[in-house]
Amino acid sequence: MILYSLLNRDKKKKAKGEGKANETPKAKSAQPQKTQKTKSVHEIVRAAKTATLTTRSADGTVQSRVMIPATAFEESQTSLIFFGNNASEKFKELPENAHVNISFADVDSTYCASYIGTAKVSVDRGLISQYWSNA
Repeated sequence: MILYSLLNRDKKKKAKGEGKANETPKAKSAQPQKTQKTKSVHEIVRAAKTATLTTRSADGTVQSRVMIPATAFEESQTSLIFFGNNASEKFKELPENAHVNISFADVDSTYCASYIGTAKVSVDRGLISQYWSNA
């Protein structure tokens, strides 16, 4: 088994002119809103229990596969960790194009969540031991 994570592209570039000395500071309520949104996404991920990982091969073909997240979510966490078979096609595709999409759908509530970012393959035995569960 190999471990890889989807890193959410959460870092946004500053808008032109943002942060100037004469600018009114942003309201402090922006952080709680982001925290609440992250919490809501985590609730959807927990309820959905499975995800669809979409990758793109070198020839441009899009492939989607069902995956199960391996992580326990922390309030501020914006990355996901999955285990997979290193002989599968997805592990051949990721080095060629690491841009992926992970989608979750909670059929009971009809809510969904989608992560867009880059995947990173890791064979770090320490991380594998940390997240692996026989349950």
